[in-house]
Amino acid sequence: MKKSIFFAICIALSSCYVLPKKNKLYQSFTSIDIGVIGKQEKTLRESDFKIVGIPNYENKIRLSAVIVDFDKSNFKSYKKYLSSTSKTTLVNEFIDSISQKPKYVELEILDKVQVVKTLNKNNKDILKYLRRTPENTIITKLKFVADKTLLKNIKNANVFYLQTAADKKQQFLKLFKDTELIASLNMSLLQSFQYDVSSFCWEISEKKSTTLVTILDEGELCKNGTVRNPNKAIDKKIKKFDF
Repeated sequence: MKKSIFFAICIALSSCYVLPKKNKLYQSFTSIDIGVIGKQEKTLRESDFKIVGIPNYENKIRLSAVIVDFDKSNFKSYKKYLSSTSKTTLVNEFIDSISQKPKYVELEILDKVQVVKTLNKNNKDILKYLRRTPENTIITKLKFVADKTLLKNIKNANVFYLQTAADKKQQFLKLFKDTELIASLNMSLLQSFQYDVSSFCWEISEKKSTTLVTILDEGELCKNGTVRNPNKAIDKKIKKFDF
């Protein structure tokens, strides 16, 4: 009896640190860039990402790019995306029984540490805004459809980066074969039909100053003394010592 209670307590405690990982990404109704910051607004029937900041990634951010076969669910999502945009259809049909299926690309931020460094160093205005609105998130994963030329370049490349243009107005996907740049593409041209977001964790010093320290998936909680909402945590500290 005591053992069963002990195990039940262990399970309950472990569940406090790990949230269920969602299986599906968010549906996109417009082309969206990886690395942008905004608020995920949800209703009963759909979700929508409202962009509030476009960081300047002066230094390249390492990405992963994987080519994947379409399935029924993803093709349905792609068609839903097309119905709300003026983009040209790149995949006209999906037949499950055919072995040679159309492809899409999964693009994901690998180097989240570099993202944090860049936000802390080169994006002071965005960082200030994030402190005030900790519910905002960052897009860290995309599913998009590529034309034949881009798909071929992705197959040939082995290193992928996100970098902001020199005018600081647009994000670019850069494809390298080892150290050779083989393609550079404006991210706004991608047909991104699904996306995923990550949240920020903050560290609070003894003097109540805040520092952005990590980026975590939606299914994770802030650890090692870091917090999701620095303003709320500071208020708690003030009340604790307010006699």
